[in-house]
Amino acid sequence: MRSLSAALLFLLSCASLPPSTNAATTSSAHHQPAAQTCERLPSSLTYSQATAPADVSAILRVVVEKINRDVTGVVDVEVAWTGAELHRRVGERIVRCTVTRLAESVVQITDEEDGGGGGGSEVQIDEHGREIVTQCFEVPFTILDVNECIISSPNPMAHRCQPPSICINTLGSYECVCPSASFQSSPLSVDFIPTPQFWEDITYNQHRTPWEVSYGRSSESSCPNSPSTFGCCDDDGHSREGAVCHSTFRCPVDPCEDEKESSPSPCSSNASCQRANSPLAHPNYTCECPPGLMGNGKPCPKYNTQQQQQQQQPKVKYDGKTPTESTKRLLDAGLLCGCTKPTVDPCDGYHDCP
Repeated sequence: MRSLSAALLFLLSCASLPPSTNAATTSSAHHQPAAQTCERLPSSLTYSQATAPADVSAILRVVVEKINRDVTGVVDVEVAWTGAELHRRVGERIVRCTVTRLAESVVQITDEEDGGGGGGSEVQIDEHGREIVTQCFEVPFTILDVNECIISSPNPMAHRCQPPSICINTLGSYECVCPSASFQSSPLSVDFIPTPQFWEDITYNQHRTPWEVSYGRSSESSCPNSPSTFGCCDDDGHSREGAVCHSTFRCPVDPCEDEKESSPSPCSSNASCQRANSPLAHPNYTCECPPGLMGNGKPCPKYNTQQQQQQQQPKVKYDGKTPTESTKRLLDAGLLCGCTKPTVDPCDGYHDCP
């Protein structure tokens, strides 16, 4: 959650109403009223991130509407808040309002500054000849966090982390983290919220290989050579800048990860895939055949029966392990696909063959 920082304090109000009107409407700005005892409304204005007011005018409108619903005899409302930090910020905030009311609507009025339910207000006469009092009210304003990491596109609240990066939900936003041997997504529960220590460990305390940080060029990834977007992208992943930064964060794709429909294994089924030391190597993996089999370890094309008969098979010399010269040439050229058990040429290496 982002802290409520010091910001320019706006004070918007509602114009005084004619004597026959009982509801306040939005109007111009006023100076901040002197500090006074405030009464907090019992219920909160509560929204999810997706439905929360997105600008200052929308906040002003819903706060004024709530005052008119919950407080009787409203003549004028002045709303004060740090506008730049209130809307779309997860958590509870308190919006303070100075409310002018008809005196007859106030149960108890005292002339003392800190007296009773009137909040220390004096009875005054307005320009319409009405007896009015001024009171301070606090309106709880709550925005509930949405877990972007479990929402699917095209929902606008869905995260924009690109595979294989892992989405981490935060209060009010999310971050993208490159997977590593010491960090995987599976141990994290749905309601997990990272702590400062979590980000310190991710950023400084984990030894990461080049496969476990983003690509090193700004043309390839935002936040180059970083384990995550934390501290790099805009804290608000839904802002224009934050959305672009998170969506262009790229972690290397492991070519040897488990076979998927969209990304089949680069090696044949009986070969093992070995990742290169760097994702920038070309190629960045090798396919290794198990002992006793020969070939380049890569999947063979699908042959028909005639082609299978013509496909060259690896051969070894009389000793049963040394490739024949023709097989060695094919192996060096990478022309023997898959991993195949070689046949023995009994005459190659045996001097008595005719």
